[in-house]
Amino acid sequence: MKRRNITSSNGASTTNETSKKSPSSWPMYSLVSTVAVACYINGLNGDFVHDDIPAITLNKDVLALNPLGHTFKNDFWGTPMADISSHKSYRPLTILTFRSTWMIVAIMEGVAKEFRCDKTANYGACFNREFTDSK
Repeated sequence: MKRRNITSSNGASTTNETSKKSPSSWPMYSLVSTVAVACYINGLNGDFVHDDIPAITLNKDVLALNPLGHTFKNDFWGTPMADISSHKSYRPLTILTFRSTWMIVAIMEGVAKEFRCDKTANYGACFNREFTDSK
């Protein structure tokens, strides 16, 4: 840690430096990511519920039935943003991750687990990012 210059009584400038190293921050980042993932891991074996059904299984943007450009024109639920019934929740990056996951695992039994794994990894990364940004 560097300290500011100290001027002595005779006008000479000296610098005080400490030789201590700052502690590594990787253990804290690992802890935050682990706690974030642990909060969601118990739901990996479940099925789609509540808002997962319209947001994933019925959303034409996620199912790749709409052109890719519609992802940036539609809300989270797949409704055009200009539509009066739109929820106005604009999350194109979330929809793109859902779409890529859907395209990787295709339409198969147990697809909910793959989506939950993807979401859990994203939560861990996001919580870690928020923790590092808040420092």
